[in-house]
Amino acid sequence: MLYQAYIFMKLFRRGILAGYLALAAPAVIHGNNHNGSEPIEMQHAAMASVQNGMLEYSRNCGWIDWGHAIPDGPRKLLDMLLSESGEPSSDGTHYDIDYSQTMKKVVLEIEATAGVSGKYRIRRGLSKHEKIRVAYAILEDISYRFEEFQGQGIYRFVTGHSSFAEEDLPSNLMAFNRARYSLSRNEMRHICDAVGKEKSEKILENGEYGRTNTKLKPVIRNRGGRIPYEMLPPKKPQKDSYQPVGYTHIHSIK
Repeated sequence: MLYQAYIFMKLFRRGILAGYLALAAPAVIHGNNHNGSEPIEMQHAAMASVQNGMLEYSRNCGWIDWGHAIPDGPRKLLDMLLSESGEPSSDGTHYDIDYSQTMKKVVLEIEATAGVSGKYRIRRGLSKHEKIRVAYAILEDISYRFEEFQGQGIYRFVTGHSSFAEEDLPSNLMAFNRARYSLSRNEMRHICDAVGKEKSEKILENGEYGRTNTKLKPVIRNRGGRIPYEMLPPKKPQKDSYQPVGYTHIHSIK
């Protein structure tokens, strides 16, 4: 609460409190889309993302947010686990690693950052398959916590949209599997049978967007297709393979 008050006062002093209130307040519904379920404002934001190539529909993987589907973060997580390169424990049987997800937003030359970081203790000597399972479990944990975090008060202003959007968590899974299988964006588009910008616009105009999704499983609309092997999560790890140590909220404004 103290940090939220600090951000509030800094925004006020910069003369953009009105802008903050407009962005942080719940969306006002002035009208509905074709199926009567989704605020016009969210549909407009989604259309802008479709037009700039960041949001795309696919027959096999549902809506894809290419900003979430970047494999860099998951690749670093996998590398840490596969090489056991974390901080060693005192008895030498475990090591600790950190994994985080953050988002930045710049408004009137103010850069705000928000996110969640977790520390995890990993047992040494796990098989490669078990390390992959642990990596996915960590990504799933932080992804869910980040979505919860970004929907809270002032942090909704930082991230610019509500939490658990239809495409967010499945796109995180896609990022993980892109890192796991070394898949390029074009290869993933082919596997998912992505429809391209023009068809994505039409699907969006038809009102086929906007469900709340708390799962990493893609939301497949009634357009045929099936979830491909490359979008399936690994099995859950053994309970003694890892354990969370603690979590930290990341927040800064400058």
